Amino acid sequence: HIVGTMPNLEKHIINIIPIKKKVSCIPNGYNPKYFEKIKNSENKILINSNKFNIGYFGSFGITNALETIFQAAHILRTNKRIHFLLVGDGPLKKSFEKEFQHYQNITFIKRINHEDVNSLSSKCDLLYFSVKDSMVWEYGQSLQKVVDYMLSGRPILASYNGFQSMINQADCGFFVKPNDPISLSKKIQEISDLPKKDLTMIGNKGRKWILKKRSFKLLAKEYSKIIVSTVK
Repeated sequence: HIVGTMPNLEKHIINIIPIKKKVSCIPNGYNPKYFEKIKNSENKILINSNKFNIGYFGSFGITNALETIFQAAHILRTNKRIHFLLVGDGPLKKSFEKEFQHYQNITFIKRINHEDVNSLSSKCDLLYFSVKDSMVWEYGQSLQKVVDYMLSGRPILASYNGFQSMINQADCGFFVKPNDPISLSKKIQEISDLPKKDLTMIGNKGRKWILKKRSFKLLAKEYSKIIVSTVK
């Protein structure tokens, strides 16, 4: 019995193993104790609530494909309302800072503690994630970043064209083609024009869905069922 975090894992296994196997997906989830840490968070980073704030939280690496959002920020640089917050660290951060730190619509923030992510991301209007285009995404993903984003109760915009899960199942976000800054910038403008109450409703769908379906306790029960059935 093969278990992995990818929702379309069975397709991958069929392609590489000639003998039929039982395949299950146990995705990433959240620990309810995380919320206790959130309550004790001392995050003091302030953002301008008069702006439409787009947040990215995570690593600045090759696989994160952040070139697209920086190019979109360049396209939208004359829009005084839309602002980009990029939080984290990584091997490419210095080069991005060197090129874009003078942009008025971009703010770089150093890496923060995991428990502080929720308090800052929940103040954003939109959360962004992207991955380097790869055939591996045909089998889906359950990235911890997406779990954290959904817990924040904010809508998500993804530069991603792989097998869709979580975001579309919860109907809590939007997708654009990867490596397409023009499409990304247009989608950002479109979303920024939506009423705040609509954005809140979209984000809350994600939070409710992830709380209902992705607790460690629930995932552990699913894993236990697999182990018991395999032993039998």
